[in-house]
Amino acid sequence: MTFQEIIYRLIQSRREGSFWDFKEIAYENNGDFVYDVLCMANSMCNHDKYIIMGVSDPNSGCNIVGLSGDRKKQADYIDLLRNLQFADARPEIELRMITLDEKEIDVLVIYESSLKPFYLTKPYDKLLPYHIYTRTVDSNTPKDKSADFSVVERMWRQRFNLDLPPKEKFEKILDDVDNWHVDVGNEDAAYYEPSPEYQIIFGETREGWECYSNFFCNEKSFFGEAEFKYHTTTLFKMSYGFVDEFRISIAIPEIAAFSLKKNYYFYYYFKKDSVRYKFQKLINKDSTEYLRQLAHNPFLVFENDEEKMDFEGFLKSTPNLEDEIMKNELGQLLYNVKNHPNMRFLAFAIDKYKEWKNL
Repeated sequence: MTFQEIIYRLIQSRREGSFWDFKEIAYENNGDFVYDVLCMANSMCNHDKYIIMGVSDPNSGCNIVGLSGDRKKQADYIDLLRNLQFADARPEIELRMITLDEKEIDVLVIYESSLKPFYLTKPYDKLLPYHIYTRTVDSNTPKDKSADFSVVERMWRQRFNLDLPPKEKFEKILDDVDNWHVDVGNEDAAYYEPSPEYQIIFGETREGWECYSNFFCNEKSFFGEAEFKYHTTTLFKMSYGFVDEFRISIAIPEIAAFSLKKNYYFYYYFKKDSVRYKFQKLINKDSTEYLRQLAHNPFLVFENDEEKMDFEGFLKSTPNLEDEIMKNELGQLLYNVKNHPNMRFLAFAIDKYKEWKNL
């Protein structure tokens, strides 16, 4: 379902809820904007939140009235939040303009986050410091009150992953790179310093080769398996390895097939919303900048599956695609070295990715 379809369905529900709200006009009062963002950001609904501007409220039928004239842009809203005194984290927002029934409406997206509760340390407009505002069903916490203690407790438990089963908590704490003790290649285990019972055990590696091996100065590569343990229980496993002999540690990327007429190609990638990418950032943190600066980084990175599909559509739109693959100079050079038919395509795909990303 597209973003536009999601918003249209919410409007057609003719009601407001725990993660969406309607505004007939765009925000004129900055205090009202901050208040609504805080309430939505602290909603315990596990969903991105939407403030839909240009739609009348349920009492008036949730009609799409649209917006016109000058109104705040995304940068204006972000600057407002940036200049406020938050306790630590700020809500992450995005403003999207869409057209429904031939009318423009703005949708303020407040991204779901585990960093709740969000609250101010200094008063702003009628909002009080150290008060935690939230949204329950379709109702916001009054400005002169704070959320119920039981709700605030749930927020803090969510922030510290106290209610998650071990596997889900492991996936969460992989993001906390700075609190991991990890020296892959020199030590057989890594552990999470706040909770050392969460460990990664690195198994022995064996020498091997993948198409991406030849994109580094030394083509020697080594591959092994890592176990993600909670106490003595293995929660899941993932492959890891080293490229450029033992200089760069990596999580083994995913492989995407790309078929073209009679030819079958593939490339290597990570998705930012995957556990594999979190693992990559953790064990590759000392070499991340080096990989980013490579003229031909063989590991493509996408936000999600949708962005990956967009890239493949961009690839297929290349005029005379097969001829362009064959003419790629680096691909031809690598093909001459290794005699592997996919080398031409991989070099070509990397060049097209840089063009697509404007790198």
